[in-house]
Amino acid sequence: MIQTIRKILIKYSEVNLEAFITNFRRMKQISMIGILVSMFHIIYFLFFVITETKEESIWRIGIITSHSVLVILFTFTYYAITFLTKTNKATLLRMKIIQYFYIFIIMAIGAMIVTLDQLVTTNITPFLVISTFIALAFLLQPLASVPIYLVAYFIFYFSIAFIQNDPLVLASNRVNGLTAAFIGIALSNILWQYYTRDFFQRVLIEQQNTELILQKKKLEETNEQLIHLVAYDGLTGLFNRREFERIVNKTLLEMKRYKSNACIIIVDIDHFKYINDQYGHPVGDKLLKAFSFILKDELRDIDIIARWGGEEFIIMLHNTPAQDGVHVAERIRYSIENNKFLIDGHEIGITASFGISELLYYEIDWLITAYQKADKALYMAKNNGRNQCVFEPD
Repeated sequence: MIQTIRKILIKYSEVNLEAFITNFRRMKQISMIGILVSMFHIIYFLFFVITETKEESIWRIGIITSHSVLVILFTFTYYAITFLTKTNKATLLRMKIIQYFYIFIIMAIGAMIVTLDQLVTTNITPFLVISTFIALAFLLQPLASVPIYLVAYFIFYFSIAFIQNDPLVLASNRVNGLTAAFIGIALSNILWQYYTRDFFQRVLIEQQNTELILQKKKLEETNEQLIHLVAYDGLTGLFNRREFERIVNKTLLEMKRYKSNACIIIVDIDHFKYINDQYGHPVGDKLLKAFSFILKDELRDIDIIARWGGEEFIIMLHNTPAQDGVHVAERIRYSIENNKFLIDGHEIGITASFGISELLYYEIDWLITAYQKADKALYMAKNNGRNQCVFEPD
């Protein structure tokens, strides 16, 4: 229960923060327009409004003064927001203070203008306009909008009594002012509900998009793992037999086009069964991994190497004649013979036998033919005492 309440409070705090930021941006735009509107009122009442009575003169001066205060407020707000934004000093507390002060002054001056209007008219249009404008221009949660409108109404309620002496007109205006305040509260709350609903929908959509991205990433990783399982040997990390055949067959098509040379080397670890029997299969598996590292280190990036099965490995040397392949095999054989494998505290020395054959692009069954020749050469190397390289000529 406590966790649920905490999550709700966090969500609404995020809503409020975004609302304050939105209001902060709008205030700058409103201030620019407000300066022009208030300046128009000042100029109009200074040069185009002619008064005859004392009450009319007070009304005229009061309107000019009110809009002058608004010009000062709008100008100060515009530059304050600009400064705070540029210097990254627009903290939540500062945004709250500026926003509520801004709204309060506007509504207070609206109530003051209505009070001044009572000198020449009985309508309260400015208060209704201000109430509606605040509701439309600012995102206010109910806990903020209700006090704002009630305070503004009380200012309106008591201030018009200083000017309006007709009790019936006063009563009518006070009721109409209360109606305007409630219209502002209702409109503000409706817009807040729409805003919060839209906010949570956007959050939900973002969460769903994030989940979809994560699922897609997980699916891609799973596909990569499946591809790896299909193409690579799980123990050594080398290509498996199927992938080796696929790559070599593709390579042979290029060889046929450019009429280039290649050769096949089959490598078999000598007496590997004895190692498994003496040290155990886990040590044998680690030996196969270490053995594969030596093979990769001795070969070029363009060469293709795979674990053919058990302790047998197969290599295709790219753009390499068979005779040169014999030299490569001999170099690998020497490296293996002179290497001591330290595995689980055991120092193990091994040798390997090699069978080499030429890979001919014009053969019907390229790989099968080359493999059979290399396998025959490997058999000869085994029978001749192992730890040697044998080339089976075409």
